[in-house]
Amino acid sequence: MKNLFHLFNSDMSIGESILYSVLGMAIVFLMLAVLMYIIKLVGFIMKRMEEKERLSTGSETAGEEAISAPPDKGDLLILNGVPARTAAIVMALVADSLKKPINELRFKSIREVR
Repeated sequence: MKNLFHLFNSDMSIGESILYSVLGMAIVFLMLAVLMYIIKLVGFIMKRMEEKERLSTGSETAGEEAISAPPDKGDLLILNGVPARTAAIVMALVADSLKKPINELRFKSIREVR
């Protein structure tokens, strides 16, 4: 077996080489795991700081009674010669393609283009 490794000019046996390789990989893996947990810890600390900041700004306005306005009904939809069923289908298709709920979209008018 020694003659296979004559190019490396090493006195290490195959077992020692494998041991050092496994040990090196284990150290790299361990350091990656430590780095992952450090990143998670920093993210957790940042999230806590943001919550504290949000709560401190919210406590200043907590004494005031918040009056909410009624939800906006939006403008009336103008159908220019388009049946209501067709307009509903068009609105549903637009909402689906934009991946937004239909109540977050505002349609002013729908007309057929010829």
